[in-house]
Formats: sequence, structure tokens, C-alpha cells
Amino acid sequence: GDTLITISEYARQFFLQTAGRFFPELLSRMKVIRNSIDWKRFQPTKPRRILNLIPNVHPERHAIALHPHRPEESKGIWQTIEVADRLVRQYRITNLRVLVPRWLGVEHDPSVQDLYSRVEAEIARRGLTEHFVFHPWIPVDLLPEYYSLGHVTLALGHFVESFGNTVYESLGCGTPSIVARISSHRELLPEHLVDKVDFGDHD
Repeated sequence: GDTLITISEYARQFFLQTAGRFFPELLSRMKVIRNSIDWKRFQPTKPRRILNLIPNVHPERHAIALHPHRPEESKGIWQTIEVADRLVRQYRITNLRVLVPRWLGVEHDPSVQDLYSRVEAEIARRGLTEHFVFHPWIPVDLLPEYYSLGHVTLALGHFVESFGNTVYESLGCGTPSIVARISSHRELLPEHLVDKVDFGDHD
């Protein structure tokens, strides 16, 4: 190919520091076209239909934290559990509800089933079962309602994102995100626009 398009400065640097070491012309053949988000879709949206998909959770009764990620350990589920534990035990937020989507086709994937089993066992061990709500995967048309339902979105894992839409879609819907300073999240938005923490800094 003649040109390599990357969706963030982080992705550009990744290619320059890997393949670019052996292909000096790569620098002149690269272009950053930043990923875009449809702000007409991702804006504050009153939760209506989403409440049918996730019953027994209400933004006026519960402090809602979203963990809207695929079931991969690097996506931060263990870190979310650590934070939830502190919110309930240390800060006495007893009405906390952490929403976690269940992956599509989980019944056909033993490795994902194993992860959910370990996660649920750890949640139970900490006495946090009532604070975690596992729900069906959210269809795209309900994402604005889903993000608007939450009070905060957590993205605390170490998964290397080239962009990472979740954090920014949430912000578009008026729900603040807390993100680990990992990969592109270091540079996509300045610190005064998105809350950043070092990976593993649960406190």
C-alpha cells in the first residue's frame, strides 16, 4: 500500500517505533485521521427503553458505575471490583450498582464462561454481589441511553487501545469517565477534560 492511516497519534507512534525501524519511508507514508464519534447520537439521552433491558436499576435510587467492556481481563474488571469494594466499604456508598454487560454468545465460549465464574466468585467473596448487575449486551441503538443511565464510566484496565470509543462516547452522553493512563488514553484528551489515574491506583 502507498499510505498507512492511523486513528490516533499513539497508533502512529506505535507503527513508527516498530515497523518504522525497518522501513524508513514509513514516516512519509503515514497520515493520522483521528477516529470520529457521531455526536448527534452520543449525547445526553433520557433512559427509557434501557430500563426494560436492565430492570431494578434506577439513576435516582442508585449510584451507577458502568463497566461497558468486553470480557477480557485486560479490560479492567478486576480493577473495577477493587474500586467498587472501596466505594462500598470505605465510602459507604451502599446503593452502588456496577453494570457489566454479558458478552454475546457466552454460552459457546468456555474461556469467557470461566472468566465470568472467577469474577462472580471474587465479587461474592467480597460480599459485593448485590452491587454488581450483569445484564445483556447493549445494542448500538441503546448505547446513548445506557451511558446516560450511569453516573460514571470506568475504563481502568491495561488493554492497549488505539482509540477506545467507550470513554469518549460516555463523555458525549454527559457521563464522566475515569480512565487508566494507558496507550492512547494518555494523549487523546488533556487531563482537565477526562479523569485519569495510573493503572492499578484503585484509591
